[in-house]
Amino acid sequence: MNSDLELPADSGLSAYSAFGLHLVSNQPLPGFLIAPTGVPELQVFFGGKVLRRAGQKSIRREVPDVPSLVFETLPGNDSLEIRIVHESGSIALMIKDATVNFEWSRGIDARTVKAVFCGIILKSIALWRHKFALHAGATENPGGKALVIAGKKAAGKSTLLAGFYAAGARIVAEDMATLSQRDGNWHVHSGARILKLLPQAAAALVQGPGQTRDAGEWHSDHPSAADYLRSQKVLMDTTARDGVRGADSLPLAAIYLLGSRLPAGAPVALERLGKPQAVALLAQELSEVPEMLEPREDKQAALQNVLALVQDVPIYRLQLPNDLSRVQTIARQLLQGALATV
Repeated sequence: MNSDLELPADSGLSAYSAFGLHLVSNQPLPGFLIAPTGVPELQVFFGGKVLRRAGQKSIRREVPDVPSLVFETLPGNDSLEIRIVHESGSIALMIKDATVNFEWSRGIDARTVKAVFCGIILKSIALWRHKFALHAGATENPGGKALVIAGKKAAGKSTLLAGFYAAGARIVAEDMATLSQRDGNWHVHSGARILKLLPQAAAALVQGPGQTRDAGEWHSDHPSAADYLRSQKVLMDTTARDGVRGADSLPLAAIYLLGSRLPAGAPVALERLGKPQAVALLAQELSEVPEMLEPREDKQAALQNVLALVQDVPIYRLQLPNDLSRVQTIARQLLQGALATV
């Protein structure tokens, strides 16, 4: 890591804290906490020039969830070039040492480029730099500690986070919770504080003037791309209500692993897990770099962190009823520690 990146006061760069990294950007980034001045670990430049290396063979991978989207990666000895190609246009970026440069074609909006960076790219950089992370979100309880919500895709993590937000709690991170151990205690680092919700969950849990604003991340001038983006989840930037300043990490109070949904009228099921079961389930929730970005995680180190984590932090299995009208009440009970274990 380059440690010589002092940020001059008149640099025109904005500093942020995200996923345990201190970064600076030449454009504002949505959903992250403003970092104090200091030595950044990463510099990000939007609108630069990315020169393709002559004769370099790329590795092409299609993205099954997005029609006609292809990732091309060109790994090098000291850098990684990524090209994201779609019928609406393309995004190119070069990651080298402590610098990321972006350029993009007509038909792609700068908001979309920032969304790509704030999501898949920055999360992958954090993992490449050996950050320990779970596929999870986190919220802040009244005692100033973090509750982590982990679970498989579509398990209801974002919906429950929206319930916490509707109950007045701050969101700490969404989709990836980065953890570290300091002075014998576990902490959760601030991440992207943007909720990604299905429209019905957004309408039921996050509504009313002043509650939030659309993050406005995704945009395209290309008709087919615009139609696709509009059909995706609603993006809510929670810093609109809660501000962009705060601690870059919070002590970890507990981890809740979401299990299968219960019928709408069923009571909440909360069970504290024994250490062997907690290790087995948490190991399934480790964040991984997507295949199209050439994963380089050290899974053995991550598993060692899981083993250490379960010694110090209570791990619960949480099963929620399939009823949006009860989510905010359940979230408030979790914040207050008022739910009994079975």
